Amino acid sequence: EIDLVFCSNPCEEIFFQQNDVCNLGSANLVALVNKSISEFQEVFRYITRFLMRATFADYPDPIQRKVVERNRRIGVGFTGFADWLALEGVKYSRFQTSYQHKEKLLKAKKTVRNEARKYAFLLRIPEPIKVTMVAPTGTTSKMVGVSEGIQPVFCKYFKRRIMYTTLDPKQVETLERLEKEGYHIEDSVYSPNAKVVTYYNKASILDQVDESLVEDATEITLEDYLSTQKYIQQYFADNSISF
Repeated sequence: EIDLVFCSNPCEEIFFQQNDVCNLGSANLVALVNKSISEFQEVFRYITRFLMRATFADYPDPIQRKVVERNRRIGVGFTGFADWLALEGVKYSRFQTSYQHKEKLLKAKKTVRNEARKYAFLLRIPEPIKVTMVAPTGTTSKMVGVSEGIQPVFCKYFKRRIMYTTLDPKQVETLERLEKEGYHIEDSVYSPNAKVVTYYNKASILDQVDESLVEDATEITLEDYLSTQKYIQQYFADNSISF
């Protein structure tokens, strides 16, 4: 059996042994703003149990099934990091000096490891070899309207372009309505049966805090980027971080 690192998942927050799997879940930190330590820990405890249950999924490949049953690797993480800091009055670049927030993440990590150990005993399975990580969470973060993973807010104000197909009558109706409302619409350069609508946006966090608390990607130094990753690796992730 191969016990050495074989490869990573596409976003590189998980490093695999051969035939290992990616089994990840993330807490929305924005939903935990100003929560007590016990409430904070409880969310991470439940995600741990959920992901450990997922290791019992029906894997069609018997070799992969064997690796999963041996490693029980999980990846408990979080998203909305930048928004969480801003909502608690901390600038992104000041995370490295915020003992309170580093301590919360350290306690979350310990909670995940302790719960994994306890739940593995109850289920009579091996304890997961790794338990915490930070994924990029691009799509899921957009669905709940928070900043992605541990990334800072990319832009405070930006354009988002969305492509609609002209083969779907409902989307054609939407395009006609948007055109009447004055949205900029142009032909897609990628498909002859699609049009692109430009929407003007601002980061959702700006509706909730003073803009002075929000630093976008152009306002953060390389040193602060690397410091943030270093401390989150130290205080939280025992797998890795996509950053």
